[in-house]
Amino acid sequence: MAISDAEIAIKVAIETTGSGITVRPIGTRDLQTGIRPELLSEIRVRYVAAADGPTAARPPKRPPAEVIRELAQRDDVVRLAKIVGQLEFEASFVPAQRRWLVVARDAAGRLVREALLGDDDDR
Repeated sequence: MAISDAEIAIKVAIETTGSGITVRPIGTRDLQTGIRPELLSEIRVRYVAAADGPTAARPPKRPPAEVIRELAQRDDVVRLAKIVGQLEFEASFVPAQRRWLVVARDAAGRLVREALLGDDDDR
């Protein structure tokens, strides 16, 4: 048996603290100690089943080294490397969008460039 959707309601107390607002779940023990239920707020969470799209199952067509090379050879990134020094690249494939997220970091590990590159489905 599979559940296609579900909903849960949580009774909460909203309290103001020195650092802001706190949302605290209320259980039956709290209700038995004298908290009036009509003064509580309710948060409803609805879970809905969703299947992964057909693009999520497809592997990337380009290897990570190729998309890293593409970003590293762009004029703006070449100029940036001359300014900040050697760059370290990392590529992550985002299946749902059929794109690569490529980041470049300097020697200190700071993010200096981020780009989304297509996976080129026509290959």
